[in-house]
Amino acid sequence: MSLIADLFGHSPIRPMQEHMRAAVECARQILPLFEEMIAGDTAAVTARHQAIDRLEHEADRIKNEINRLLRTKSGFKPYEKLQKIDFLKNEFTVGDELTNTFKKRRHVIERKYRELIDRLFK
Repeated sequence: MSLIADLFGHSPIRPMQEHMRAAVECARQILPLFEEMIAGDTAAVTARHQAIDRLEHEADRIKNEINRLLRTKSGFKPYEKLQKIDFLKNEFTVGDELTNTFKKRRHVIERKYRELIDRLFK
């Protein structure tokens, strides 16, 4: 392992991208599942259910890998583990969620994303 990796550990970014891909692929299976259910194709429904189950397990495996990378030995605090995750459609912008020095405007973020925050922490 390189000196930089020894100092900072491995980045959780790539596993987070993999987790997003697995979650999106899982979500893409929902509409075909309903179509197969409506059509009464029990064999296809069973196969689709098994595929969704595999994708969910893969997403869980990736989440566990992310949490392994975010362990205390890598410099992360216990509360920094990935529990629930969602992604915003747009980045924070200066003048809205960020100040001109790129500090977060917490009151704006809390107000603007209240529904998302409540959904993640209920």
